[in-house]
Amino acid sequence: MPKDVLRYVEEQARRENVDRSAMIRRFMEKGIAEFRKERAAALYVEGKTSISGAAEMAGITIPEMVQLLVAKGYRSSYSLEDFRRGVKLLQKTVKPE
Repeated sequence: MPKDVLRYVEEQARRENVDRSAMIRRFMEKGIAEFRKERAAALYVEGKTSISGAAEMAGITIPEMVQLLVAKGYRSSYSLEDFRRGVKLLQKTVKPE
């Protein structure tokens, strides 16, 4: 591990009052969580998974996934016409009592 990284880990461990290995675990957990979100977002943007699939992969809720995509500047190709078609299809399959 580079010396500057190790120095930073040790500084943060002292501030948090934990040992170095505990601090490394915390950083790894945060890094892995961030990596999962990035990967899931990429797969969604590539059309390889749904929004719910991406959220599940990332370990977050669907609204959180949408917020992540918006924060990254992703614009949906889902149009108003797509929405209207979906509503019509839903109306055909769900009959009011």
